[in-house]
Amino acid sequence: MDTSRFQVVNIVKSHIGQEHNEEAWTLLAMLSGYITIKNVTFAVDYFEQHCQNTTEVGSYTLLQVLKVLSNSMKHVPADRAEDLHHQLVIPLSSFSVGTELISSMMDTVTLLTYTLHGDDIETDQKAVEKWVAPILKACDEHLKEVLFLRTDTLDAAGEERLYRYLFTMGEAAMLCPHKVNKRMFLMLQSLIFHQQGQEKDDSLLTVPSTQTQCSQPTTITFTPTIRLKALSVVTLGKMCLQHEEQAKRIIPALSRLLSPSTHPAIKNNILFTLTDMCVRYATLVDPLMDQVTACLRDPHPQVHRTALTLLISLLQEDYLKLKGSFFYRILQCLTEKDEEMREMVIFYITERLLKRFPKILCQHFIECIFHYNCYEEHETYNRFTQSNLEKEVFSLAGSEHSHERHIIYHFMLDHMPDDQRFMTTQRLCQDVLGAVVDGRIKLNKSSMPMLEDTLTILRSDEIKLASLKSRPEDTDQPTDQAEQAAMAGMVIKKTIISQVSGIW
Repeated sequence: MDTSRFQVVNIVKSHIGQEHNEEAWTLLAMLSGYITIKNVTFAVDYFEQHCQNTTEVGSYTLLQVLKVLSNSMKHVPADRAEDLHHQLVIPLSSFSVGTELISSMMDTVTLLTYTLHGDDIETDQKAVEKWVAPILKACDEHLKEVLFLRTDTLDAAGEERLYRYLFTMGEAAMLCPHKVNKRMFLMLQSLIFHQQGQEKDDSLLTVPSTQTQCSQPTTITFTPTIRLKALSVVTLGKMCLQHEEQAKRIIPALSRLLSPSTHPAIKNNILFTLTDMCVRYATLVDPLMDQVTACLRDPHPQVHRTALTLLISLLQEDYLKLKGSFFYRILQCLTEKDEEMREMVIFYITERLLKRFPKILCQHFIECIFHYNCYEEHETYNRFTQSNLEKEVFSLAGSEHSHERHIIYHFMLDHMPDDQRFMTTQRLCQDVLGAVVDGRIKLNKSSMPMLEDTLTILRSDEIKLASLKSRPEDTDQPTDQAEQAAMAGMVIKKTIISQVSGIW
């Protein structure tokens, strides 16, 4: 078996530098994740020869080389390790490597640092700090010069260079968080909250201006592009992962940028950043979930998709709880036009949520009718705290949204067992129809759609008990005593349900 693996690797290696060079490295990168490539000198040689010439071999190919090196780091020859370390650090320190390679290159050089300095955590950290600290300092100095001292506009090359510094700062900050100073936080916030030609929002600008005791100004001397602002959000988030005090101030400010006026690229990155923050600081992000879940109705498709994907991921990992209006906003995604997004919601509800909370659809069914019809005159139902904007974007009230409401109702009923459907029928009669008769729900323009929904549900096929819909000829005849007993119990149960449901 080992011989055959060795032969496969050798065959693939023979294509390096040939017509299918990129494909060879791609396959080697995949193989190195599953099998041990002990003789990795060929990868060291290739990287040293081509790391400064990405235009010739392509960034993608070098990325695959880095994967091979990372997966085979323990087998890098000792006499080549120091030189390889140097070759990796040079492009990072000179900021000459593209952003598509920075993260992988930093991961590789970090692993190599650990290999060179043994297994002692303290020694390893000092060794990493030795090459990361100068990089962070260079980022700090470059940003200070560009943001606060430069008076002319950045050309394309200057913006690309600044972009690399910003990206590298985020990666380096996670390796040496204690080397991040307050001015770095200030500068990134100045980029994110910069508003040209508009009256500045003091509620946002108080965040960066209270962060630091340094004497740097709180305004920058040039207008950052959307691309720079979006990256600054990600970099700031990475820096906050190990700085809780900064995170406490920055997280609320970022959530306020999740507004319709903010560019989709910035909102998208804020969602990713707040997701990381939720994993690290769940209690800080939790109060802001209304702003995050509001992105489920964002007019831009990519923001909408990102919000749904990240929220379901957090729910499945148990970093979020379905409370308040959050549950109903997730259910509302069952009406998505995009089939892939709709299937994602269905999978989460049926394969995750209902397995943990089998009665959740039954328990919230009546609330759905009040909530989706935006009926707020009941003393118990639909008492969530929502902004006017949230009410507007999530509203399913009115005849124009009747089809969407019933998609949700039918899905919920379809995934209830008979006992829950029976209970739902009872509560519909008691909490809606009975409340109308008693005068607790007054018949008016706002309550009529809710009453119509209730009557439509009560006559729907979905709410009918499955045990009453099946006929004796549909059931296979029992073959043993246990099956006969089970069938007898089913007949008795059906008879009782038929008699009780007749009362209603």
